[in-house]
Amino acid sequence: LDEAVTLFRAANDTLGAVDASNDLGIVLQSLGLDEEAQPLYERALADAADVRRKAAITANLATVYHRKGDTTRAKELYGRAEAALVAAGREDEAVAIALQRALLGEPDLQTYRALYERAKDPRVRATAALNLAGLVWKEQPDAAASLAAEARTLTGGLGASAWRASFLEGRILLQQGRSDAGMAKLKAAVDALEATRRGLSESEAKGFRAEYAKV
Repeated sequence: LDEAVTLFRAANDTLGAVDASNDLGIVLQSLGLDEEAQPLYERALADAADVRRKAAITANLATVYHRKGDTTRAKELYGRAEAALVAAGREDEAVAIALQRALLGEPDLQTYRALYERAKDPRVRATAALNLAGLVWKEQPDAAASLAAEARTLTGGLGASAWRASFLEGRILLQQGRSDAGMAKLKAAVDALEATRRGLSESEAKGFRAEYAKV
């Protein structure tokens, strides 16, 4: 990818250089190398012309600030990307960005419910369902369990949705006094995360830990 960026620029292919720079930034971030990714995103953003590309790169740049702890700048960039995608008619992509931005603010039930209702893409709706369930599980355990089950179904029980669903279900069961079943669900969530981590290289695991350390 690094060579591709150089070759595209030498050929005066701005679009190719933008896409290669953005892709390289994504790879570097997955390796935990946010500082190296940031200038690539910034250069790609400056050169990008179409709305959808600019929005995608802006969102990627926002994740850099998000992980650095600069929530003010991250929220600004997420908001800019969301507005651009809405204007371009890319509703599901806009909702996905809005979900990222919502994580940086105070939990707001009305906002999370609205995003859940807007989401149509299965993966985006699964994320929205789990975020909403995370706000209501104490007061509305049945509704939260239903949302977790929906998320698991939408994603086929794969990816982050699987362990997040198990985590929520475990908390609900513990709250109900069903400790054995609750601990089993929590163990399933931990096992899913560990299985993902074990499948990564040492450098990839650095980025994974950066994202999931608090979890």
